[in-house]
Amino acid sequence: MVDLSGGKYQSSLSSVDVGAFLAGLCNGTATFTCEDTTLLYRQDTHDIAFDEKIAILAIENGVTNALSHGDRDTIKLKAEYFDSDSCG
Repeated sequence: MVDLSGGKYQSSLSSVDVGAFLAGLCNGTATFTCEDTTLLYRQDTHDIAFDEKIAILAIENGVTNALSHGDRDTIKLKAEYFDSDSCG
């Protein structure tokens, strides 16, 4: 488990195949739809650098909340990319 509250976690970026990342998360007893809008930015590669451990933790938390508190409809996971220069 990632120790965020203790301030001991060291984030590390790694090259992640976004399509495979979403496919691995979009399974289970719930109904999932996955949308990858990063294709325009990746051109010849499937990878974008991000902290995969933190992303998985955040998405698992969101899916758990959706299953517990949502309407039991389809859970939509969407990957988007924003260039840090365009985020102002």
